[in-house]
Amino acid sequence: AVVSTQSTGTPGNPYTTPITFPEFVDWVLSHPNSNGHWSPAVRWLDVCQNEFTYIMKLENESLELAYLLQKLGLSEHGELRGRANASGKSPSSRDEVVDHMKVLSRKQQEQLNKMYREDFSFFNYQPMTVS
Repeated sequence: AVVSTQSTGTPGNPYTTPITFPEFVDWVLSHPNSNGHWSPAVRWLDVCQNEFTYIMKLENESLELAYLLQKLGLSEHGELRGRANASGKSPSSRDEVVDHMKVLSRKQQEQLNKMYREDFSFFNYQPMTVS
């Protein structure tokens, strides 16, 4: 898989051309706090200091958003449901994640699992290692 780098001005980003997914993972692992999109969520959510009423998982966004709108008494606002993410694509399926993980080395997979360990625990996900 090739990842296109849209923001070559990101501090510490040496890439000015498209990079492979393993190269992208190496960059994320070596710059864990440089971008909120890739840093563990527990670092910027302050999960221990905030009382969250709802936590939605994006892979179930349409179902969870419908539930949230119903709980808030806003279910008539159907136009808010089913919105694609910023890329216009649906969230990745588990099969797509597995395909991406397969191109990573065992060490990269273990480092990702370690980096996101608290997120996995807090949001009830399982770490993933594939061969």
